[in-house]
This record gives sequence, structure tokens and C-alpha cells, in this order.
Amino acid sequence: MQLEIESKILVGSLKEVEKAILEEGAVFQGEYTQEDVYYNHPSRDFTETDEALRVRKQNGTTIVTYKGKRFDRVTKTRSEINLVVDGDASGLFEVLGFRPAGRVKKRRKEYIIGEVKVCLDDVEGLGHYVELEALGTDYKLGKAKIFEIMKKINFIDIERKSYLELLTDSSAYRR
Repeated sequence: MQLEIESKILVGSLKEVEKAILEEGAVFQGEYTQEDVYYNHPSRDFTETDEALRVRKQNGTTIVTYKGKRFDRVTKTRSEINLVVDGDASGLFEVLGFRPAGRVKKRRKEYIIGEVKVCLDDVEGLGHYVELEALGTDYKLGKAKIFEIMKKINFIDIERKSYLELLTDSSAYRR
């Protein structure tokens, strides 16, 4: 099982962040439109168990992701399983009793700095965020690499909530 070692920061301008990460040697990986539908389990509430089941549509590809409980109080670190599927998996989950819990739509520009993925996200209904995700399975090393980049770019305030949680908390959120 893979770990997702991640930090998220709300920013005012993605252009300023993009300039700063390019100065740090960031390599452009791609630009995507992502539409995520989150599902709740038929017999347990994922908001209470701190789990997530997501179906992501990204440029014609469908990715199903399960995320386990967060186990770090600073970053948003948890186990993660990703499956690329042929077609739309939403119907399967609904037949099995899973119900849609919310949607997140964003435009993402993805970069790599060393072993850290840096995503510049324009999230519909929320604003601009930067996600830093360590690549690999070594929790302590990944966290250190993320904080090293955050320090270089002068990021301070980490957001531990998911985009879905932020949208659910937001008065602007509509299902």
C-alpha cells in the first residue's frame, strides 16, 4: 500500500507560486481538468472514519482512489490505493449501495521538484491552492522533503482538510 504524504496551502496567486517553484528547478508535468465525485460507504460514514472513496475523471481517464485515515497531525498523510479503470465506475459503486457525498472540480498544473510533486490548483468554489506531495513510501523522508520546499518558497499555513471538506464547510458550496 502506498502512502500519500501531502501538504496543502491556500495562496492568493498561482502565478507567483509558479514563478517561485520554477526558480527552484520545478519541471512541468502537465495541466489537467479534474472532476472528482466522492462516495460514502453504505454501512459506515467516511466523514466519521476519516476515509475517502473517490472517482476522478481526468482528461478522459477514470481513476478510483481509496484513502485511509490520516495519521499525522501536521500533514495530510494517509494510505492510498489508486486504480485506473476502463469506463465510468460510478454506476458500480451506486449499485453496491455507495452514495455520492460531493463533487470537487479543479484545474491543475503539475510540476516536480526532486521527489516532490507540486500541484497548482484552481478549485471551483474555493480558490487557489498549492499541494505538495512526496513521491515514495518513506514517511519521515517525504515529510522532510515537503517542508524543505515549503521553507524555500516561504509557505507557512498548512491546510489539513480535503477540498471536499473545505467545500462542505464553505457557505458557497452547493451540491
